[in-house]
Amino acid sequence: MSEAFPAGSSSHPVRPRAWFEADELDHQEFAAGGVRTFAIIEGRLDAFPAVFLHGIPGASFLWRPLLTGISRERLVIAPDLPGWGRSRSAFASQPFEWSAERCRQWLFDMLATQRVAEFDLVGHGMGAAIGLEFMGRHPGRVRRLALIQPSPWTPVPRSLGARIASWFGGGRWSATALSRYVAQNMSATCAATWTPFFEELLLGSGAAPGPSEIKRARAAFDDRAAAHRAVWREFPGHKLAIIGSRDAALATGADTELSTAAELHRVDAGEYPMLDAEAETRAIIQKFLTA
Repeated sequence: MSEAFPAGSSSHPVRPRAWFEADELDHQEFAAGGVRTFAIIEGRLDAFPAVFLHGIPGASFLWRPLLTGISRERLVIAPDLPGWGRSRSAFASQPFEWSAERCRQWLFDMLATQRVAEFDLVGHGMGAAIGLEFMGRHPGRVRRLALIQPSPWTPVPRSLGARIASWFGGGRWSATALSRYVAQNMSATCAATWTPFFEELLLGSGAAPGPSEIKRARAAFDDRAAAHRAVWREFPGHKLAIIGSRDAALATGADTELSTAAELHRVDAGEYPMLDAEAETRAIIQKFLTA
């Protein structure tokens, strides 16, 4: 069957609109840390910036439930982390090195490109770890700090290697690998949001960390976990933590440490509270960023 084209158009098929185009969210692509980086850049350019860092696997679409409302009053910057979503380079000879140093430098360069000096930070999972790593080297640049399911409090279980291998089947990220990950780790609500975005996630799959890179990355960041927790404890600004009560991965005692001089919210959610408990998480973050 031949492909149909709109009347009066050229012989090229119409490209489906991306999610951020459908939501009318502005975006940019730029170089940061040697990575072609994609980011949602939305809101008032004269407003105080709020930076959103997603976890892995993931991409900026994870913040979709939060971005529209917040960006009406703020400048929102939500990048795809290196190798995820649209942050990739077709000419990269090897995957991005997921070390604490490289991730910190990538974030430093990303902020420099956007001319951001001081900002509010919202970090989820590994994005929280990258943010805390940056703050340890560059104190004073974050005004408010919100962590959602933060990786410094979720140490790598010994079974992680086998679990990762079961997702990948020995290869790199694919729709099959993502399906396995979703089936093992997500609620039906969360999976329904994720599945339509498999293609979005896989745009950067050639540069995304595979099984061995994920194990090395988690091990490297676990080595920095004590330092990251110290950054949290010593942070003098307004801070908040959101924990999904259905995620068994959070270490025992995390509540006590996360609640130190901070707001602590437990919501009925798994690893992705902004999807499982969308309305509640959105209300908490909006209030936090506008206080």
